[in-house]
Amino acid sequence: STLPRLISGLIKPDAGTLRVRGRVAPLIAFGAGFNPILTGRENIYVNMAILGLSKKEIDAKFEEVVDFAEIGDALSAPVQTYSSGMAARLGFACAVLTDPDVLLVDEVLSVGDMKFRMKCLRHMGKLLESGTCFILVSHNPHAILTVCPRAVYLSHGKVAAEGETASVLSFYERETFAISVAESDEPL
Repeated sequence: STLPRLISGLIKPDAGTLRVRGRVAPLIAFGAGFNPILTGRENIYVNMAILGLSKKEIDAKFEEVVDFAEIGDALSAPVQTYSSGMAARLGFACAVLTDPDVLLVDEVLSVGDMKFRMKCLRHMGKLLESGTCFILVSHNPHAILTVCPRAVYLSHGKVAAEGETASVLSFYERETFAISVAESDEPL
């Protein structure tokens, strides 16, 4: 999870440099950055402004965010009254509807019901087709295969493998299995 935090600018690298071009939409934790005492409506404006949109741009996307998040009935309630699923839907809608150049996704697709996850995957597919760069950090091979044509496997902060997703996942699984076998052979 360090890489998405570095790319989003939440933390700075200890050494070296990192350059990101374009608008970054981090989906590191749904609802992260929401103010719990503000309403859903107020949080849409605050969150999307933080992601780089002007008030005019937010006004133009507001109804689309509300429709995507499916929280219309709770829009005027404080976010602290939302279920985690409602906050997840609102966070996802705010981030992906900013038309990001880079979308950072960190294990957040495990949140929400199946219908919402499928809606997210369809929307992410549209973003991919339009040229959005995805960085998905996950331990879920199915999610990686579904979303990513290419993958990078990081081990202890170093690139262990990169390339076509299925071959990188195969390498990861072989390495993980080898480590598991070696650890099970150690005496107690």
